[in-house]
Amino acid sequence: MDVRYEKEKYQFLYRVSVLIVNKDQTKCLLFHVVDRKVYMLIGGKVRELETSLEAIKREVKEEIGWDNLEYQFLGLSEEVIKENNQDVQFINVMYKAIYNEEIKEEEFHGLEGDWAIYKWVNINDLDNYLLHPKEIKQMMANKNEVFHLINKVD
Repeated sequence: MDVRYEKEKYQFLYRVSVLIVNKDQTKCLLFHVVDRKVYMLIGGKVRELETSLEAIKREVKEEIGWDNLEYQFLGLSEEVIKENNQDVQFINVMYKAIYNEEIKEEEFHGLEGDWAIYKWVNINDLDNYLLHPKEIKQMMANKNEVFHLINKVD
């Protein structure tokens, strides 16, 4: 069961995500949902009694089938948004991983269905994409910085 708490007009979610970069760190792997323009990091919800590292390894395996990445802590993101007449609070533990193999496909569908499209995006082209979190370009540029992102939308 996912770590999730819900009551009346409030919901809390514990999530993980990963910034996957190619070996020379000039590209990052992002995904978007068909018919949506926002590009995001791979990730998902943490399950009860699961560590954030276990969760991100599971999510990457489920979404794209990779299990040979090494993960390093990248930071923490806190977000409070309004969605469907409800206040939603996310805590997201972020990791970084380097993909050391040659990129075979610049764009591909994930294992969970054709609704998710994964794309290797050049760091110099990130300004041309609507990103979530919007700090992805900054995360790529600052190779050793730990991030704490806070986004509250009233």
